[in-house]
Formats: sequence, structure tokens, C-alpha cells
Amino acid sequence: RDRYKESIMHISIDDVKGVFNALSKESMNSIFDTRTLRFLKDMHIKYGTTFDLYCTYSKEGYSLADISDKYQKEFKDNADWLRFGFHCYSENEDRGKQQFITDIDLFLKDLKRITGQTKMSQYLRIHRFLGDFEYCKTLKEKGVSHLLTADDERNSYYLGKTETEILEKNGYWSDKETGIKFIKSAFRLENVDNVYEKIRECSSKNYPVIAVFTHEWLMDSIEIRNKMEVCCKYSNQF
Repeated sequence: RDRYKESIMHISIDDVKGVFNALSKESMNSIFDTRTLRFLKDMHIKYGTTFDLYCTYSKEGYSLADISDKYQKEFKDNADWLRFGFHCYSENEDRGKQQFITDIDLFLKDLKRITGQTKMSQYLRIHRFLGDFEYCKTLKEKGVSHLLTADDERNSYYLGKTETEILEKNGYWSDKETGIKFIKSAFRLENVDNVYEKIRECSSKNYPVIAVFTHEWLMDSIEIRNKMEVCCKYSNQF
């Protein structure tokens, strides 16, 4: 089986749309005038942490299609640590398999226009962990190498009981047929009281990737920011 040489910390944010919505007004001098991106930049400067932001394409009048390319150069200049991936088209709408490829292509088109980035994150977490074999195979063809699975007992993508048990034990499972590596999401920041303890627990299980995440709407919370900073500190140790 595939083996990882050492553990890494992966930090991501789901349901991202607010930063783009704020920039759509084109009244800011920098993408880092937004509160969330400014905090992430501070963490990157302090600890060298990289971040993956998983985006909602459309919600209640908001759409990536309407966001300006005014800040493209700045996004592109920071692409080595600030990456974006597809999370869902809409958080409250089941688009179905037939629409999925169209949705991904729409996202990639606007991602390139807005950020100058021609590829999305290689690590990805899909909304509600939905996606059958063909769905995930399409993601692989679009450049995704790892899919992040549920942090709880929910089924993820097309994985069965055996694969889920392997994920729980080892922290990952590699599918040779699709070429995708599935990584268990270790925990979400809002559900954990003691981040240090949770990281130690994952480390004791020898998880190759300790994947932690939260949601964009929580990023103004001092508690969430403090917890994320703990993870950023540990990311320097792996």
C-alpha cells in the first residue's frame, strides 16, 4: 500500500464566498483588506502555513460569475500558499450528476479569471461528502489528487464499509482504480474544545495527514482563530 513518509497538517475552510462577495464591490485596495484573508496572511507570515479555501459557486444572488478580475494579480502572486477548490455549486441545492461536470468547468473558468490560478486545489472536500465513482473520477481528471472524507460516521463519496474502516484506522485509503487518495478529515475546529489534545490523538494514530477545517462564516470568531493558530503552529512541526 501507499505510505507517507511523515505527517503533515492540512488546514482548509469550507463554504467560502464571503471574501469574494466583499471584493465584488471593488472598493478595496487589496484582497487582504478582507478580514479572513488578512488573518490567513498573518498566519502564513508567522508560521509559513498554506491554506485551501473550498468555494460555493452560487447562493442567493451571489455568484462567482459576477466577481471582478480586479484583484487577479494579487491572488496569483499568493497562489503558492492561498489555494482554492470547488466545494459545491449551491449549499442548498442538489445539482445531480449530470450537472456536475458543467459546474466544475464553470468554477475553473471563473477561478482562472478571478485569481489567475489555472488549477484548483489538489486536496478537495466536496459539500456533504457526496460523489459516486464517476464523479470522483472526473475530479481526478481535473487535477484533484486527494479527497477529504467525513470527520464523523457519515459515508463519504462511493466508499463502502471496508474502506471507511481503513480510513478510521490509518487516516487514508488509496483507490488504485481512480488514482485518488482519500484522507480522513480529522476534526472541525468548532467541534473541538482542546485542539492540542486532538492533534496529539491524531498523531498517536500515525495519521499521515491531519486534516482540520472550519467554515468561513465562523472565521470572525476569536475562539476559532485561536484554535486555527494552534494548528498553524503545529503545521511547522511536521
